[in-house]
Amino acid sequence: MREQVHTSDVRVTVNPAELGEVEMIVRVVAPAAPAEGAPIFFCVPGMSYGKEYFDLPIDGYSFARAAAEAGCVVVAVDNVGTGESERPADAGAVTLAAMAAANAAVAGRVCERLAAGDLVPGLAPLASSPTIGIGHSLGGCLVVLQQAAFASFAAIAVLGFSNQPLEGIYEEHEREAELTDAERFAWATEHLPPKLWGRPWEELDPYFELPRENFHELFYAPGTAAEVIAADTATATSTPRTAAIETTIPRVSAAAAAAIDVPVLLAYGATDLSPDPLAEVATYPAAPDITLLRLDRSAHCHNLSPDRHLLARRLLSWADGVIA
Repeated sequence: MREQVHTSDVRVTVNPAELGEVEMIVRVVAPAAPAEGAPIFFCVPGMSYGKEYFDLPIDGYSFARAAAEAGCVVVAVDNVGTGESERPADAGAVTLAAMAAANAAVAGRVCERLAAGDLVPGLAPLASSPTIGIGHSLGGCLVVLQQAAFASFAAIAVLGFSNQPLEGIYEEHEREAELTDAERFAWATEHLPPKLWGRPWEELDPYFELPRENFHELFYAPGTAAEVIAADTATATSTPRTAAIETTIPRVSAAAAAAIDVPVLLAYGATDLSPDPLAEVATYPAAPDITLLRLDRSAHCHNLSPDRHLLARRLLSWADGVIA
């Protein structure tokens, strides 16, 4: 029997050192009576996506609802600079590291209030529930950075994000091995934006809208229904320009991934960002348990694909196993 599910959008104010005080929005999707010890899934969306990536308002396309019906609690965040969360005036400060720090503060605050039973009316205290981070695409990068810096999670699932150089995207500089981080960032801003987003760096808004129509082949599996694409497009949001360009720089998350010492689940579609999904396993050398899932009927946006139910089932069973 399916659990009755309640959805609430909650404002959380945090004060990460990198950004100062910012107001963030999370969506809490929970059953009336969560299963004892069931995990809290802290879900982080990717570029041009908000919390709705995990809770698309079409029947059968919400991971959050599927997880809640199984007795778990889902907290899906609008990253800083996206969705309904605040856009800091200093947009250049909204780096990947700053976004991860803001999410760590949100996760900590939300889990404290869930444990106390005062986050959502009617939801009993969840003092014994472990928290698992789930990140898609850029959100996968944020989850890796957050876990390495703040150890927020008992386990992490990294979906559609690669720690390897992105094939056909970043072009190595003739002095690539000698570049400082600042020089590599400058080189990326010089040659990547026109190729990826159709405009030079200087013409991109600090919080810019991704031209979704240019990414249909990457995002959607063949045969994806027009109404699903339309609903997904309607939820599109801005992306912080600085963080967006950082995700394209090779090995931006390599040191963080190497430091991850909790169980990891990796998932990739048949069309996705990783040039070699099997090689991703080696980028987490300290992880005690690594699961690799290949979604043959999915493109990059797994939650919109024919394999979305398979992914949800595997995430739930994997979570049960790693927190047992």
